[in-house]
Amino acid sequence: MILTLDVDLPPGALLPAVGPDAAHMAAERGVVWFSANPPGCRVADGRVEGIEAVGGGSVAEPVEENTGNCRHVVANGQAYLSLTDRSACGFSAEIGSVSGVLSFAVIFAAPKGPARTLAAVSAAGARDYIALTQDARNLTLARRNGAEIGVRCPPLDQPVLVLARVDADGLWLAQGDGPPVHAADPEALPTGPVAGFIGCRRQRAGLYKTLGAGHLYDIAFMPEIDVFSPALDTLRAAMVARTEDIGAYAV
Repeated sequence: MILTLDVDLPPGALLPAVGPDAAHMAAERGVVWFSANPPGCRVADGRVEGIEAVGGGSVAEPVEENTGNCRHVVANGQAYLSLTDRSACGFSAEIGSVSGVLSFAVIFAAPKGPARTLAAVSAAGARDYIALTQDARNLTLARRNGAEIGVRCPPLDQPVLVLARVDADGLWLAQGDGPPVHAADPEALPTGPVAGFIGCRRQRAGLYKTLGAGHLYDIAFMPEIDVFSPALDTLRAAMVARTEDIGAYAV
């Protein structure tokens, strides 16, 4: 027998939970994880007004020129932040203090063209930043005034996990569960209070050609955490599983 209820469900009621999975496991380790899933993602009339980190503690607010440009989309049961090409759709958040290592991760897709800027980190008040970007061929991690490292970009009609680390030795970048590649840059690590950026590089939009049309599912910032450490094998595996779960239903 099948029972039916003729009622309206609240927003997000049919969306899958974000884990003990990656997000909640990560939050317990001090990771600042932003998900497009409610209730953390605040939405009004389809526009994303802010994103509270899983487990609380930090809120990503729209950058100066993001006046409701980022759309919240649910497709095939999966929620994502929809960025518009050459439009300021980004967010910024205080993610904590850094002294020795900083990692971050993004789960995204780009079925409509390059996502360009996915995420960035910068010491509070600094002009320099480290940005994770995607174009038609490569995923790239680069410091504005320093080193750059890239890996070949897989097909992006399905979600992809990208992992990045910055430390005293420079920049490290990996796609999914692949091994990280490295570029030396002894000045790369931002120290002290650090800001994290989602879908942009700075508080101001800057060059609109750096802003693309990505679908962002999850963005995680990890102050004082080495995402490639063997101690985080379980968390990385959970991130890979999260990406595969999204891909089973999206894009």
